[in-house]
Amino acid sequence: MSNREFAPGPDDPGPPSTEEIETVVSTPEPRTAVVTGVGAPRGIGRVVAQRLAADGWSLALLDIDAAGVADFTGQVRASGVQAVGIATDIASEISVAAAFEVVDAQLPPVAGLANLAGVACPTPLLELTVGEWDRVLGVNATGALLLTQHAARRMAERGTGRIVHTSSVTALDGGGPSRRRPTRRRRPRSSA
Repeated sequence: MSNREFAPGPDDPGPPSTEEIETVVSTPEPRTAVVTGVGAPRGIGRVVAQRLAADGWSLALLDIDAAGVADFTGQVRASGVQAVGIATDIASEISVAAAFEVVDAQLPPVAGLANLAGVACPTPLLELTVGEWDRVLGVNATGALLLTQHAARRMAERGTGRIVHTSSVTALDGGGPSRRRPTRRRRPRSSA
C-alpha cells in the first residue's frame, strides 16, 4: 500500500450506517445561513435563500439595499421561516460586525455563509476612477474577507460549517457596455 492510500486504524468505527445518515439529514440542529445579495428581486441571493429555507435553515438576510432586504425578509417570514433582514454594507467592518451581533442575538448558531453579493463596474479602464475601483474591491474582495472571518469564527467554535462565495456571469465580463469595446481594433486580414 502506498502512503497515499488510507488504511483505517483498529479504532475506526467505519462508515456511518444508512440509519445514522437518515437521522442526521432528517433531524438537523437548528442552524442559520447568512445569505448576502438578497436585495435585488431577480438576484441569485433570493433563490439561494429560498432553497435554504425549504431545507429548514433559519436565515440572516444581508444586503445594502434596506428596502429590498426588508421586503424579501417579510416574504420569507410569511412562509413560516425564522429570518432576520439586516441592511449591511459588506465592505464595512463595522457594518458586518454589527450584522453578526444581530444574528447571534436573534437566530440559531451560524452554520453556513452564502456570499452572493457583488458589484460590477462597466467603466472602461482608461476612464475608471479610484472611487469605482475601491467600490468594486470593497464589495467583491473586502466583503468576502469580512464575511468569511465573522462566519468562520462562529463555525470554528461549533466545529462545523460551510462557506460558499459565488457570482453571476457578470464576473466574467464586467457587466456593462464596455465589454463590447475592444482595447485595440483588429486589423483587417489581407487577401494576399
